[in-house]
Amino acid sequence: TCVAPSRGAGTVSVRVSVNGVDGSSESAWFMYTSVGDIMTVTPSVGPVGGQTVVTVSGITVRDDSPVRCVFGAESVFAEAHGASSVVCVAPAASSPGKVSLRLALESGMTASEVAYEYLENSRVALLMPSRGSVTGGTVVSVTGSNFREAGLR
Repeated sequence: TCVAPSRGAGTVSVRVSVNGVDGSSESAWFMYTSVGDIMTVTPSVGPVGGQTVVTVSGITVRDDSPVRCVFGAESVFAEAHGASSVVCVAPAASSPGKVSLRLALESGMTASEVAYEYLENSRVALLMPSRGSVTGGTVVSVTGSNFREAGLR
């Protein structure tokens, strides 16, 4: 275990030395990010009706500092979950499409943004069969609209 020294944002190669002089022939990459850089959003898609619980990670926040998630122009309350993530509920959107997601911190807006995509609400029209055993195992065919293969379960 070692502690990364401070430096500007960017990626560096990390090598190991057992004698303080000779570095290992193999290395790995380590990325320094600015305080306020968003690294990931999970999930990154949700229905236009909103109400999706979203986790934004990679940001350094204090439990006592106010944070808001900003979806396009819509701002919503966010709650810190540990030192490097916040959770918020996506607001409704007027139409499907991608919006930028940033965080509003006490010190200002985050330096980076990620994309959040609003999708048409899925609609279930028919289940076939519509009944099955309490022990499970029934294969059910679902008919409807606005299904997205990547999100089917």
